[in-house]
Amino acid sequence: MAKENPDLVKKLAVSDGREPNSYPGFDALFTKLKTPLPKQDVRPILRREIRRTASDLRGKEFRADFLEDRQLQRALWHMLKMSNVDMASVPEYALVAKSLPQPTKEVDADRNK
Repeated sequence: MAKENPDLVKKLAVSDGREPNSYPGFDALFTKLKTPLPKQDVRPILRREIRRTASDLRGKEFRADFLEDRQLQRALWHMLKMSNVDMASVPEYALVAKSLPQPTKEVDADRNK
């Protein structure tokens, strides 16, 4: 895919919308794999490979993946909140905002003693 459509590879490396069908030929690949895993479990594996390929194409590594990294998602959420920006209002982060669990208030265990 990288030779035929390098722009698509770079685009998918940034965001695939968490959709397996964002990848051309995904269904054929999935069938060929004969895996018991669901498509949603195969997608991140393919995504890692796409990101490696895109890193080669752009000559620079993708260091973080906000679609897959929950800790990074929470950090982005906090940063945007401190900036008074709704995460869902940023197109790149809208998908993450929908699926990110709302933070719970942490209770200091020592306070109860």
